[in-house]
Amino acid sequence: MRLASFRRPNSVALAFLVAGAAWFVLGTLYGLLTSIQFISPEFFNNIPWLVFSRIRPSHVNTVIYGFVVGTLIGGGIYYVPVLLRTRLWSEPLGWFSFLLRTAVVLSGPATFSFGHSQGREYAEYIWIADLALLGAVLTLLLDAVMTLFNRQSSILYVSTWYFIGTFLWTSAVYPIGNVMWHPATGAETGLLDSIFLWFYGHDLVGLILTPLAVGGALYVVPYITNTPLYSHTLSLIGFWTLII
Repeated sequence: MRLASFRRPNSVALAFLVAGAAWFVLGTLYGLLTSIQFISPEFFNNIPWLVFSRIRPSHVNTVIYGFVVGTLIGGGIYYVPVLLRTRLWSEPLGWFSFLLRTAVVLSGPATFSFGHSQGREYAEYIWIADLALLGAVLTLLLDAVMTLFNRQSSILYVSTWYFIGTFLWTSAVYPIGNVMWHPATGAETGLLDSIFLWFYGHDLVGLILTPLAVGGALYVVPYITNTPLYSHTLSLIGFWTLII
């Protein structure tokens, strides 16, 4: 019975959405603790794991990767099979990706609070967490692509393009931006590291958060308004313009 629950349709999508809500609560709690220190810098004196420099990355990474990205992935895992008129290719593989991502997001507060990070804004996760996150991205990509190959619909709605494109781009920009070929430091030296870091920092917004959000909006807005998308051609122009 327990194994059957991992094969239930939409179970992975629900897991991502529920977990996203939980990460929202935890992430904003860390944000509250961070903001307290702007008003009373000595409020958490002599509590090393609550100093500003340790709880801010816990707040930022939990909100970005846990709440925002996780919730948008949950929405995509729901609407992509709907648009393709088929089931998700593998719910168990989706669960594997979910568990990997959950471990990564949990590793943030667990390591940052005790001074273990790569010390690079938006790229603080330690190397083993980077590896796990990349594994989650690649398995989600495989699941989405195989769902695409098994589709019953002959039309590829633009939200599907955005969702699958996100994982293609992430699998490329994440290892580069996090300098994964240097496991000990996760960084290059000097000015070169700034180039790698902010290549990733901007792509985190432009090629990860933005396509997930736009893909979701292009599904939700026509659904809520009960009106077809005005122009499929315009939506594809938007997709390719974002890449360029």
